[in-house]
Amino acid sequence: MKTINKFIAISLLFFSISVNAQSFVVSNDKENNLYLGVENPLIAIVEKMKCGSFILTTDNGKIREYENCRYIYNAERIGNATITIIKVKGNDTVNIGKSVFNVKEIPKPIAKIGGKNSGIIDKNLLLRSGGILTHYENFDFDLSVPIISYSLLIVKNNDSTYFKVVKGNKFTDELIQEFSRFKTNERVYFLDIIAKLNKGKYIELESLKFIIE
Repeated sequence: MKTINKFIAISLLFFSISVNAQSFVVSNDKENNLYLGVENPLIAIVEKMKCGSFILTTDNGKIREYENCRYIYNAERIGNATITIIKVKGNDTVNIGKSVFNVKEIPKPIAKIGGKNSGIIDKNLLLRSGGILTHYENFDFDLSVPIISYSLLIVKNNDSTYFKVVKGNKFTDELIQEFSRFKTNERVYFLDIIAKLNKGKYIELESLKFIIE
């Protein structure tokens, strides 16, 4: 989670003026993008109003306040989300202003083994890694995306010598035995890597192709 100071600095990019000339801002640190399936941090500031003296509503998902003008937003669907700042005035409410955000799918993660996704790999590193992990690049949310299954192909002397479909992300004892027999320049391919995103959505990740060092 970013500090409130960074939120305030970034929020200047999204400054708005309401129809009653009361300045306000609703912002995040994702270039005006929000993501489905994660808790998106927001900050809301209204000129001459204390935190807690106004509320936020949205037409896409839910918002909850957690501290010091900071909020958590959970989207319901892909598309736009209009977030409205409302001030309670007696028995009435006043709309201070609105901000519109883009709600996007979480980007596809990258599959890696021993921190690598292709190229030359040491046999011992392959053995120590224990399985395939997912990784997000340039995406600040800490997400765990499980791998459901993958296929493994070993090529020796330009001939396919071993093929196996594996459930989960781990290397089985059988695979570890195969890996321990690797020699220099032999090749191993991890194919058909299936991962599970939020709300039960399954995606296929890029294949991994390694040459044994």
